[in-house]
Amino acid sequence: MRFFISALLWCASVITATAQVLPSPSPLLRDYIALETTDQRDAYSAVLQRRAATGDGNAAFLCGIDGVVRASEVIVQRGLPLAATVDNLSASPILGLSDPDQFGEADPKIRAALGQILQDAPFAQFIDDIATPLEEGRACLASAPHAPITMLADLATLPADIDGDGALDDPITPLAGLLTQMTGAEGDLPTVFVFDRADGYWLETYLNSTLAPLRLLQAFDHSETRAILRDLVAYGENHPFLDDRGRWFTARDALTFSTLVSVRWPLVDEAAHAQMRAHMKAIPDLGRRTWQSAMAETDDRLEWLPGPGQTSPFSAPLGESFENSQAYVDEWLSVLDLTEAVLAGDALIPFRSYGVGSGSGLNLASYLEAQTRLDLGMILTLRDLVDHIEPGAVLSAQDAHAIGNAAPALLSLGLLQ
Repeated sequence: MRFFISALLWCASVITATAQVLPSPSPLLRDYIALETTDQRDAYSAVLQRRAATGDGNAAFLCGIDGVVRASEVIVQRGLPLAATVDNLSASPILGLSDPDQFGEADPKIRAALGQILQDAPFAQFIDDIATPLEEGRACLASAPHAPITMLADLATLPADIDGDGALDDPITPLAGLLTQMTGAEGDLPTVFVFDRADGYWLETYLNSTLAPLRLLQAFDHSETRAILRDLVAYGENHPFLDDRGRWFTARDALTFSTLVSVRWPLVDEAAHAQMRAHMKAIPDLGRRTWQSAMAETDDRLEWLPGPGQTSPFSAPLGESFENSQAYVDEWLSVLDLTEAVLAGDALIPFRSYGVGSGSGLNLASYLEAQTRLDLGMILTLRDLVDHIEPGAVLSAQDAHAIGNAAPALLSLGLLQ
């Protein structure tokens, strides 16, 4: 019955979405939608991984989507306190606070749950359980790098276990919320797309960019920072007082400052740190493949990532054109080339302090390879960077600014928000 209903919904969504000639629904996806329990899905995930290893592009793509769904479920089930306080935690690896006063007004159960997940063992398990399915999805796509992908999919029909009861019967899919968040839309968004090879490279890029900050959290010991965050979360009252200059100051203000100062994390897992660097280095090449594949397309069918001359279902609900011009794509390709050069150490970041001239800059690759700690104070004061300043090809201020503007997209934390 579940499969029959899913099939009807699928047909209805496709008929209403477009009158264009579309590919037939993938048997792999039909079977995936018909799964009823997480145990069945775990077994099917293993099937997808084996088929991806043989070069099946559709299996690799669905395996990547499955990884995002399973990771999203972990965040919803165990990280709900993080989602409930998303306005209080900035989307940065150092977990900096942007509005600490809100913690005192949060529900006591939310504060207690958030304090629990920030403890050492639960937090490590939380990060591992997010990273594992994402890594499985990434490995699937990497095992079939050039295989063709043609998959008609309605994201709204993907099965999910939001409440953690083991049944794939929850009406809200994690991808729906993720899609809304990624676009910043307030209304309903389209969910039916024809995914292709360009989208496969896009998904692989997204998985690498999401795994990189997770590997950072696995690589460094940030227990002191999390201990302060637990104190901050548990501090229910916020009694302001005047300092000697007549300014209002609170105990939580002090804890917030302590959180930033505590970011002096020693490296404890070199393998995770190496994985972080590998994920970062993979992003520019995958981004190039994404745009090159999109530009090579000649069709225009419910595009997830439209290339020049293609249209997007996102245009109408977002109230703006979502088509990508050739100039936009060329700009992205230029930024990706620059980013790749920086991560390889072939281009240096402009560095004018300590009397360094314009012909020398920071070798980011050298700094990351030699990194033994993440110390915010030593980075801001440039102390940990000095040994990695060298003469060479230095980025122009304009190029450095372009990379900075693209950084949020190149190293995404959207999945954790």
